[in-house]
Amino acid sequence: MNDSLRLTAHIIAGYPDLETTSAIIRGIGAAGADMIILEIPFSDPIAGGPEIQGICSTALSSGVTTDTIFDMVEKLRKDCDIKIAMMTYYNPIFVYGSDRFMKRCIDAGIHHIIVPDIPLEEKGELEPICKDNGVKMISMIAATTRDRMEKILDGADDIVYIMRPNDASGYPDDYIQDTKEMCRIAHSKGLRCIMDSGRGEASTVLSYADGAVDGEDIMTIVLRNGRDCVQFVSDYVRGVKGRI
Repeated sequence: MNDSLRLTAHIIAGYPDLETTSAIIRGIGAAGADMIILEIPFSDPIAGGPEIQGICSTALSSGVTTDTIFDMVEKLRKDCDIKIAMMTYYNPIFVYGSDRFMKRCIDAGIHHIIVPDIPLEEKGELEPICKDNGVKMISMIAATTRDRMEKILDGADDIVYIMRPNDASGYPDDYIQDTKEMCRIAHSKGLRCIMDSGRGEASTVLSYADGAVDGEDIMTIVLRNGRDCVQFVSDYVRGVKGRI
């Protein structure tokens, strides 16, 4: 399995349906993406805006569940080996059963998870279960103090997700908000960094990060084309890969 993170696609499972999601994953893999962040739809996705909330609501109303998503990934593993990181919130993991959830990750060939609503202080509730099952948590880091960033990085494993600030103003003077500096500090700890690419900024992001995460543009294509989106998504990913 390719261990590069250079082009990481972010999609939401079950939109417009799981059959299309499976085809999107295969298409993205064939087009040259290095990793996919597969997000489990959740009723209150605090890390996403109104558009993401609408996508999640549609997927959930169609009957998508954690089990059906795992079943889908296990089936596509017969002919698709692209690296997949599962993104979800803590509530679905807790309801499903943390140990059971991690075991299903491994069965589906998923070795990384992202849980946006688990802060540093509560990471201990889930991290030991991840480690016991061979799953690595991708820590998320937003603008913060140097001391807090060091603590997050010291407990990180392999990959960190650097969050781009929406607005460079308004942070306290002692906050580190420059993404280049955040990546530099993470690299000094032997960690790899991924970061949202923005619109058409993948090459810029890759000048200092290990991976550019493209989710906004890809999901826009999915929204625009519905079940006919697979070829459009594949062509888009192939184009981005060719430019970076």
